[in-house]
Amino acid sequence: MDAGHDSSPYRAPDGVIEERLAVRAKPFFLAPPASKLVVMMVFTLGWYVVWWFYRNWRAVKRHDRSRMNPAWRSIFGIFYAYACFRAINRISAGNTQERKAPAGLLAIAYVLLELTILLPAPLWLLFPLSVLPLLPMNAKARRYNQFVDAAVYRDEDGFNAWNWLGIVVGGICWAILLLGILLYLISFLVPATSA
Repeated sequence: MDAGHDSSPYRAPDGVIEERLAVRAKPFFLAPPASKLVVMMVFTLGWYVVWWFYRNWRAVKRHDRSRMNPAWRSIFGIFYAYACFRAINRISAGNTQERKAPAGLLAIAYVLLELTILLPAPLWLLFPLSVLPLLPMNAKARRYNQFVDAAVYRDEDGFNAWNWLGIVVGGICWAILLLGILLYLISFLVPATSA
């Protein structure tokens, strides 16, 4: 019995060796169905976009293994929209064989529609349209999620408790806002009575 043979570092291991490939972490973008994205953007008065950018920047960070801060990039999403759209294009293009979305044009449209909030009334009511440039990038991210792991990509399909809370609070805000606009318009239509 050769005791040295059992402890040799050059001896083949017992059992089956699993082959492990060095694979990059597969991010899952926040890519809800288009209808949910629109509802959440409108009813949360645009605050949902901060969450959308945060989750997608977090996926980019995980994929690239970078040291960037997803929170700051989502809070200042208006400045980082193009970079986020470009990153979604880059990551999804490596796994799916579809054309890249026009990240530059979509980012310009997004920024311009976001800035409508600064316009005088009633033009600032165009602000909810800022969801439109997000739709192609969201669809691209959704297809990527489906391609990477079809069992996981549907996690964001339904409305959870936080979504419903945002819808209820946002719905109340929209109701108050529209009531205020209606009362303002009525004040111009009804002549003032002299006392």
